[in-house]
Amino acid sequence: MSNKEAQILHDLIMSDGFDDLIAYRLEKSLRWTLPELTKVNIETDDDLEDVTEWLRYCRALVTVLEWFTTKDYSDTTKELNRIEDKLKGVYL
Repeated sequence: MSNKEAQILHDLIMSDGFDDLIAYRLEKSLRWTLPELTKVNIETDDDLEDVTEWLRYCRALVTVLEWFTTKDYSDTTKELNRIEDKLKGVYL
């Protein structure tokens, strides 16, 4: 890679547009995962470990998105809390 190419890549990565692109991708991941997570019947699902991992993944996405964006994720956090409460009822 030449110095010019390296500089272009560096400028792209350091740009606000790149942050917006990353935030967009994370938002899409959250919007794809959250509906699947809310559809799971925790009381009858045999693979609660997967559900727990999905929950952790969604929480991590929300945390990063709150850092990168100015969007309000309180409704998403409430939904994740509701799912976690259901999980606690099954595990405890």
